[in-house]
Amino acid sequence: MGDEYTWPEAGGTFFTFKRTRDDAYTWMRQSLHEYAYMYRESAEVLMERACNAPGLLNVHAIPAVYLFRHFVELSLKDLLVQTGRLNDKTESYPDKHRLEPLWQKLRALLDEAELGDSDDDRATLDVVDDLIRQLDTADPSAMAFRYPVGTQRKDGSREVLLSDNFEYFDMRTFRDQAERLAHFLEACGEQVHVYLEIHDDLAREYQDFLRDETRDFLEDDW
Repeated sequence: MGDEYTWPEAGGTFFTFKRTRDDAYTWMRQSLHEYAYMYRESAEVLMERACNAPGLLNVHAIPAVYLFRHFVELSLKDLLVQTGRLNDKTESYPDKHRLEPLWQKLRALLDEAELGDSDDDRATLDVVDDLIRQLDTADPSAMAFRYPVGTQRKDGSREVLLSDNFEYFDMRTFRDQAERLAHFLEACGEQVHVYLEIHDDLAREYQDFLRDETRDFLEDDW
């Protein structure tokens, strides 16, 4: 923002919608997948800054964790919808923020679609179980990395949302595990996408077959 100390002025606006750059970009489409991608990219930038911050100036750590957690939440909800389609279900996601229930529901759909049914795959899914549980335990309501305290109780006090352990945590360790979980979710999404393409192709072929059989029957009958 520069060294000049500025002040709000009349007529100022946050959002202008005129494209002033040829490479200007916000999103390609309004989808869970696209939003998840943007939050992951932003989280990775902040995690990198947090890992390289000198001592007490590590102001990027808490926002970085929130952005990554939100990426995970959006990814799980997107995968629920897509894997539901793969199982010929109209799958939706709850308007809640808990990660563990989302993951358990997704894992059941993956099992139903026979994705990840080898011993190695199941071992990987168990590891993901643990990582999701850790994120969910640290911040079950998606509030702890946004607010220092919770809603006000009847006695006027407020719950402290993060434990004292978070006074310091190693962002390099967090970044390593975040990268591994992001890679898994990305690979899972790609696998589901490939299977969906096969599923949709087979469905179209079956519909074409039924249409041709119906036409031939009607022509023969007449």
